[in-house]
Amino acid sequence: MKDIGLKLFLASTGLVILGFSAAQTPQTQKIGSIEASDIGEKVAVEGDISDVYSSGEAWFMEISDSTGSISGVSFSGSGFTSGQALLVGRVEMYDGDLQLVIEDASVAP
Repeated sequence: MKDIGLKLFLASTGLVILGFSAAQTPQTQKIGSIEASDIGEKVAVEGDISDVYSSGEAWFMEISDSTGSISGVSFSGSGFTSGQALLVGRVEMYDGDLQLVIEDASVAP
């Protein structure tokens, strides 16, 4: 009997964790829809990465789609290359412009 109770507990805990992690991944939105009211919010964008360079401490890039563009910066990762990508990060203001502080990146589907 204890074994069944443990299995039910572990299964329900796993479902809660799965639901929580799914809630943490934002839906992909168009770059042109990002605005100052999104500062501090986690967003996902799919776009073309260009003008990539490294300062040695961070990677900087321009991210664009058919609706606009935004600067991106990543303080982690082994590097970025030009091309299509799905990026998740927080919207921040830097030198008067919105930018995406990238937390996760993958090749666009």
